[in-house]
Amino acid sequence: FETSDVGAFYTCGQQATAFVNPGNELRHNIFRNIRNTEGTGVQDVNVQAVYLDDQMSSWHVWNNTFVNCSVGTFIGGGRLNV
Repeated sequence: FETSDVGAFYTCGQQATAFVNPGNELRHNIFRNIRNTEGTGVQDVNVQAVYLDDQMSSWHVWNNTFVNCSVGTFIGGGRLNV
């Protein structure tokens, strides 16, 4: 399982989609064992449980459980995320 710059849940705002369909929700999920296999943090080889990338906006991420995850939620830009 060799990958980087990804999330177990990943959404991307490229192609001018970052501000389309505001008010999306990610709720009541359990993310388990989402871990980096090498490197640390979000600047080296990285795997996030939830990754809102490239200016994704107006997401409501709530009531999720993160168990043994290197990074729970990572927001790569955007606005109005809760």
